[in-house]
Amino acid sequence: MSRIVASRTCYPPHYYDQDQLIAAFRDVWGQRHFNVDRLEQFHRNVMVGGRHLALPLEKYAALKGFGDSNAAWLDAAVDLAENTVQSLLDSVDARPEEIQLLVSTTVTGIAVPSLEARLMNRIAFQTDTRRMPLFGLGCLGGAAGISRAAEYLRGHPDHAAILIALEFCSLTLQREDLSIANIVSSGLFGDGAAAVLLAGEK
Repeated sequence: MSRIVASRTCYPPHYYDQDQLIAAFRDVWGQRHFNVDRLEQFHRNVMVGGRHLALPLEKYAALKGFGDSNAAWLDAAVDLAENTVQSLLDSVDARPEEIQLLVSTTVTGIAVPSLEARLMNRIAFQTDTRRMPLFGLGCLGGAAGISRAAEYLRGHPDHAAILIALEFCSLTLQREDLSIANIVSSGLFGDGAAAVLLAGEK
């Protein structure tokens, strides 16, 4: 049976406390929201102290659509994925060439070539390392990625695999959307990445 050897999390360097984020949302939604005080009350009641964001807060206003947001996602995602995976490898003194499978999962950005393919240009994995990009699994992505890696390792018990899960929810915010779902997500979710190293039973 395969096992989890180690895991690591990393966050973008831009951290803002909830008061700073509430002020930013007041600027964005203050003139359009029928009750901006109620919005602020909700953001305080979720008990989130602060969040890491992919970009400096002042840069979000310049994002004019999906293309801009996805380009920003791609730039920041590859950097954070590299840092997360390198931290994972360093934590167990593992070498990139000892990894036979890379699995990635995300729903907040689209990359072709995929995220783990781009990592192969930055970290010295073997050229025949297998890749498995997963997309569209939402909050289930990490669990599904571990499951797919474990299935692979069942058939390759002397191999090792890395899962990288990365989400930049701040880059999916719909500034024109005043729906409850969008307002709830704007109060809860931040940005970050996690990596898990799995090994086969041998």
